[in-house]
Amino acid sequence: MEDALRHSTQQDEYILDGTLVIEEYIDDGEEYSVEVLTTNGRHEVLAITTKEVVMPYFIEAGHLLPAPLKMEDREAIQETVCSLLTSIGHLEGPSHTEIKLRRGIPYIIESHTRYGGNQIWDMVRLTTGFNMQRATVCHLLDIPYVKEKVKYPFCCIKLLLPQVEGKVVIMSVNGVNEAEHMDGIHRIQFRCRRTLGARPGD
Repeated sequence: MEDALRHSTQQDEYILDGTLVIEEYIDDGEEYSVEVLTTNGRHEVLAITTKEVVMPYFIEAGHLLPAPLKMEDREAIQETVCSLLTSIGHLEGPSHTEIKLRRGIPYIIESHTRYGGNQIWDMVRLTTGFNMQRATVCHLLDIPYVKEKVKYPFCCIKLLLPQVEGKVVIMSVNGVNEAEHMDGIHRIQFRCRRTLGARPGD
């Protein structure tokens, strides 16, 4: 700790005025993302998603929406995120905030004035009927917006991360067409690049 403080306070190209901000490292607690749509400075929390994170590299391996939360935890998360958005002057459009809930207290990890990635925006649409992109454009153009029909009561995404000694190894993928037609499956997608030296069709 002392070495880190000494290094951080050195006057070099990374320190503009010598001011140092120290944040607590939140290494435990459940991680969630919060999707909000703001219009005229009014924040509407559309969804809270549970995030499955692979440690120690913080790789996102899955999402579950809506997150199974106690009412008091849900209210604490909503209040914290909405207070953040108000404090930064966010007046219009979507936002995506990632937090950790530790012993009932929400800690903000990061926040963005954009949609959530990893198809979270699509999960919101499927489970709430709220198309964040379309709703934002309709508001900015001052035209009516109509929600879509809710397709699922809940939704989850699982990212397959097969690893062998730190390297991703995929030998083959079978049964995709059959899986796509199973009840409850909305989308299956693979983004695999063929390794150097692999034969065509491998």
